[in-house]
Amino acid sequence: MEQGLGVESFDCSGLVIRSVCDVLGKKVDEWPIGLRHVRDMWNASNDGDLSGLASADISVGMLAVTGKHLTIDGYRQYVPGHIGVVTSVVDNCIEFIHASAPNKVTEGAVKNTARLIGGISILDADRLFDL
Repeated sequence: MEQGLGVESFDCSGLVIRSVCDVLGKKVDEWPIGLRHVRDMWNASNDGDLSGLASADISVGMLAVTGKHLTIDGYRQYVPGHIGVVTSVVDNCIEFIHASAPNKVTEGAVKNTARLIGGISILDADRLFDL
């Protein structure tokens, strides 16, 4: 099994993959390899094979995606960098379960909502396994 997909250690996208698979009764090995990282998931939900799943409106059960700055080919870019499962939205405060570090799964607030890029709906997540 690829690193970061559990049971000993999760990265943020690995925790999301394991969670979605568990809810849908799927095996992690069935998850599309092209959607292994948060950037892949975000891009696919916006304009790829999963177009229409991305949303600026965040609600409980969605996947919250936050961004980070990276220098790519000499240019500073803002890209999807972290993902977790939304557990609460109250007065614009978003709580989510996420893997903040290897071996550290925690529930906490999105510390800077300005970093929030958007959410991905998993209501139609069965589409993932048709890719």
